Amino acid sequence: ILLLPELFFVFKKSKTIYIYALIVIIILFIRFDMIESKANKLTTPTIGIIQEVQDDSFILKTDILILSYYNQTDDLTPGMVIEIEGYVAEQRTYNIPHVFDYYSYLKSKGIQGIIYVNKIELSDKQFHLNVIKASITKHIEDTFKSKTASYLKLFVLGENDKQYIDS
Repeated sequence: ILLLPELFFVFKKSKTIYIYALIVIIILFIRFDMIESKANKLTTPTIGIIQEVQDDSFILKTDILILSYYNQTDDLTPGMVIEIEGYVAEQRTYNIPHVFDYYSYLKSKGIQGIIYVNKIELSDKQFHLNVIKASITKHIEDTFKSKTASYLKLFVLGENDKQYIDS
């Protein structure tokens, strides 16, 4: 409502600035609408490439990034092309001020949706740079004791391990 008098003032002073401002506003609305529509089109089964693997989840890249929760991530490596089936998590945002909003956090990381995976089928395997990090992590964990491995992963990879305790 306060923007209307401002727009009227700009329109009186310079019509070209007014037109440029309207074009920028329209482009921004279209861009935000496209981002939201990509997240709403998330369905299963979905085919994508694994970008990163954590303990109980992995990040899958299709045309968007998807956080996929799965209990058996031990055999998964970055670069695998997989087809997943599961259910899409409902994205709820909370309007309570000063409260952590998980979905806003994921969007800030570029992740547009969450899928809880029931079934995975391997389609192909491609090289991905995160394979190097995964192999170094596996080698450190297999070679060294847990506390030493924790420090090595922290200093070499910048990865804060769950077993890392400041003592």
